[in-house]
Amino acid sequence: MERLGTVLFLAAILIVPDSVHGTPPGESETGRTAKDESRSIAERVAARAGDVPAAQSIDRFPSQLFGTWDLGPRPCRLPVNEDSDSPIRIEAELIQGYEHFETPVRVERISDMPTAWRITTSETYLGSQVTDDVRIFVADGDRLVITSGAETQQYRKCQ
Repeated sequence: MERLGTVLFLAAILIVPDSVHGTPPGESETGRTAKDESRSIAERVAARAGDVPAAQSIDRFPSQLFGTWDLGPRPCRLPVNEDSDSPIRIEAELIQGYEHFETPVRVERISDMPTAWRITTSETYLGSQVTDDVRIFVADGDRLVITSGAETQQYRKCQ
């Protein structure tokens, strides 16, 4: 339970803009510099958490994410129902969903504990619509939390 709290705290820091956390004394919202406003997520986490490693960028999904995952707190058993639209399969260069697939554009490790990455993907939906998504992936054993800030999904690894 403590780790879940850490995950939620980390996700909140990563997603909520600096302005929501409060403006430092003597500095107005309009007085913030462009540099302050454009700090990367990794820098913001490091400033608040103090123990985040230097960001490492790769262009493949991390091996800790490999496998089949399904939504929900209940354990997932293989094989998954082929008619279900909730499972995803993560491989080195692909996330395969029910009607979409994603390829990694940039994968940046932002935390060791809990293990977390800021991942930019190129998503193809129903074979034609392509969008770039930036989300935070937090892995803890057989649990995976993926958040964009607007929505969060909690997955369990299928065994």
